[in-house]
Amino acid sequence: MPRRLILIVVAVLISAGTFLLIQRWVHGSAGRQTAASAHGPVVPLIHVLVASTGISQGSVLTADSVRWQTWPSDVPPGPYLVEGKWRLQDVVGAVPRSNLSAGEPLTAEGLARPGERGALAATLTPGYRAITVNVTPSTGMAGFVVPGDRVDLILTMTLTPREKDAPTHHASETVLRDVRVVGLDQTLTEDPKTDKKGDKKESSPPKTATLEVTPKQAEVVTVAADLGVLALSLRSLGRADGERVSDAPTHTWDSEAAQGLLGGPPSDRPPRAPPPDPRSRIVVVRGDTVTEMLMAPRAMKAAVIP
Repeated sequence: MPRRLILIVVAVLISAGTFLLIQRWVHGSAGRQTAASAHGPVVPLIHVLVASTGISQGSVLTADSVRWQTWPSDVPPGPYLVEGKWRLQDVVGAVPRSNLSAGEPLTAEGLARPGERGALAATLTPGYRAITVNVTPSTGMAGFVVPGDRVDLILTMTLTPREKDAPTHHASETVLRDVRVVGLDQTLTEDPKTDKKGDKKESSPPKTATLEVTPKQAEVVTVAADLGVLALSLRSLGRADGERVSDAPTHTWDSEAAQGLLGGPPSDRPPRAPPPDPRSRIVVVRGDTVTEMLMAPRAMKAAVIP
């Protein structure tokens, strides 16, 4: 009798445990189905290219100015740049045609990429013009100037005297100050070029430099290019306290340069005028007739004017 009772109790416990396990499994499955139905099906994600920070119109894009952002694949990305179809390198060096906010997706229509029509025009500040000057390794800073730098433009001229025996003089003049370099040769970015294998090519000094200038400055550069040799002078990224950019040209004569080499820096002395003509100018008046003459000092002593 006790043995039969024990078997009955064990059977009841086993039945009760089995019932509880089945109930828990049923409730758990129902809960998972409810959660899945509440949140909807799992949607795979894609990545689109967006601006990392605010980007102004005309700025050249770099690898740090853009990033990949997750995007639901069930939402049409439209004209956005989707990872897999586009690479980060495809937009480096491109120029946005309008201002971009941080996190705003980029579009192919909104970018002017190098080599495409309008790429240079998109980099210019509204109201400004672009003009190109020829440079050499010495006048173009040996390739150290890159797009985005600011430079002064210096003109060097050879002045031929009107008089036959007068000496020839050389002079330099700063014709433009603090202008932005927007391109070198046909490049709008400072990123090094790569070959088909992805290796960096050896850079060579540029042959032309494109500057951002006002319409009046463009006329000045056009005339200056016919007067002599133009050279770039690189400006510092910082600006000294109280420094003001003046459009007034400055001049340096060959006599000042020679004195600077022989007698210390020319900044210690006031600028000198070009050497005067050794001959003296004489005005002779005979009645109503006026005659101008150029005579050497010795000839003046022997000259007799009736």
